[in-house]
Amino acid sequence: MALEHAMKVRNRLGDDPDGIGTLIGLGRLDRDTDQLARSAEQLAEARRMASAAMGPTHPYVASAEHELAETLFAQGHSDQAIAVQTAAVRRHEEAYGHEHTQSRRARSRLEEIRRISSGGNNPKS
Repeated sequence: MALEHAMKVRNRLGDDPDGIGTLIGLGRLDRDTDQLARSAEQLAEARRMASAAMGPTHPYVASAEHELAETLFAQGHSDQAIAVQTAAVRRHEEAYGHEHTQSRRARSRLEEIRRISSGGNNPKS
């Protein structure tokens, strides 16, 4: 698989932004192909790498958190998904401001996860 090969090459760079982006993409792909445990591991690692490389308030951390929240939600871990997505919202708002598109999207998805979790609707990624 191309993303896995790219990750092997980029792993040599350490906690590099390109490697982090590749790992987020790989985690998203694994979620989309129902490899949920692997997706969660990769996205948690991307979150750790982004925080270590660029600081805990960087938007890359928020991007990894958003994708991790989606995976946790797909696994049926609604409370964890809400907690992680709440952190992503906070980071987006700190980085971009309350009305930025990324912030609004993150808040909207958080509200949707909360609504689905409390109302018994099927998850939608």
